Amino acid sequence: MTYLGKLLRKFTISFLAATFSLFLINGLVYGLYINFLTSSHNQNKVQTVLETVSETLSQSAPKTFRLSTDSQKLLEANNIWAMLLDNQNGSVLWQSQLPDHFPLRYSSTDIAKFSRGYLLDYPVFVWEHANGLLVLGYPKSSYTKQLSNYQTIASIKAAPFFLVLILLIDFLLLFLLYYRAELRTIRLLQPFIESISQLAQGNAINLQATTPLTGLAEEINQVSRQLQKKDSARANWISGISHDIRTPLSIILGYSDKLSRHSDLPVNVQRKAAQIAYQALKIKNLVTDLNLASKLEYNMQPLNKESIAIAPFLRQITVDFLNFDLDDKYDIDCHIESIPAHSSLLADSSLIYRAMENLINNSILHNPKGCQILLSATLQKDNFEICVADNGVGISADILHKLENQPHSIMSDAGASQQRHGLGLLIVKQIMAAHQGSLLLRQNPNGGLIACLRFPICYLS
Repeated sequence: MTYLGKLLRKFTISFLAATFSLFLINGLVYGLYINFLTSSHNQNKVQTVLETVSETLSQSAPKTFRLSTDSQKLLEANNIWAMLLDNQNGSVLWQSQLPDHFPLRYSSTDIAKFSRGYLLDYPVFVWEHANGLLVLGYPKSSYTKQLSNYQTIASIKAAPFFLVLILLIDFLLLFLLYYRAELRTIRLLQPFIESISQLAQGNAINLQATTPLTGLAEEINQVSRQLQKKDSARANWISGISHDIRTPLSIILGYSDKLSRHSDLPVNVQRKAAQIAYQALKIKNLVTDLNLASKLEYNMQPLNKESIAIAPFLRQITVDFLNFDLDDKYDIDCHIESIPAHSSLLADSSLIYRAMENLINNSILHNPKGCQILLSATLQKDNFEICVADNGVGISADILHKLENQPHSIMSDAGASQQRHGLGLLIVKQIMAAHQGSLLLRQNPNGGLIACLRFPICYLS
């Protein structure tokens, strides 16, 4: 669910940013629109026209008025009719382009009505003139006028609150729609993420999905089947090689061992036969390692857990190596005083023995000039460790990092003169993974390498 949580947080942040940007753009556009409505960008604005006509309309004789040529052209260009009403009786003193059906006298009631709105559906505007009331009428479809242009103070004060409330409601509705869509997307993707995680762990999957992702589900299932087929082919190949090589290898081992002990043969021939037997044994161990690694990787190796007495177990390993005709340049010992005498470990004794055997062999293999090898057990707060430490040549920090992060086939970059770490550590890691534990590698302060098998504390009794 970690990936889905990150995906949801990322989408939520994107949604909030997009919503904020949307509100910001809307506010900017609305502000530009209001500015457009209220600005004096148009020279033919109503107030400008009223002022111009009023200033250029003059009385040339009693009851005779004259409008300048420019103002007359302005009225004609905008299809505006005009009239000047007498303040005393409301009669028309002067007119320009006045429709024929308009009356030529208006009562004070008529003037009060149309001054706020319309006169016979024409939007009209009035202006005080020295000789009366100037009235301009615009085309019917040019302007709309509010007949009620007053509001209560309380409603004006409440307007910002309702505006913010509307914005919040809009935001909440948008977020709910977005969140619902995200949940549907996550529910749709969750099986795919879980299946891919299982696929990364090497497990077979059979993903079931409805449209519109049925095709993708089938492709993932196809990948799973192909990987399983390849893994099965590899496991079968290793198993077949192990079986086919066993008989001829046994014959080589048997005859070479007899030749190495045959007293009638020259000494140099006996030595060569012993080398053949030794190399054949290495091949046998390699095939056994391959088989065991394959079984552990595909969970085909059953775990026969039993209670292992730790102290006798480590002593037995030490004795077995000493009895193996170990070269004098190698000294092996065990230190078990730091744990309770009757401590036992719940594990598969044969696999743990194999892990310890691989670690000891690694110390021997990578220290051809000899070294001291110490087996120890340490009880900690949350775990229990069995360690193999040597004081040999050790390894560099770079090689140690590679060993910790790449379980198999780590080759030194320095050249072929340095040893190669092969299946041994891979098998140890697989054995510890089967026991819910881990392999820890670190440099020995006294020189050399320390390799520890770390078990959960629940495995100790």
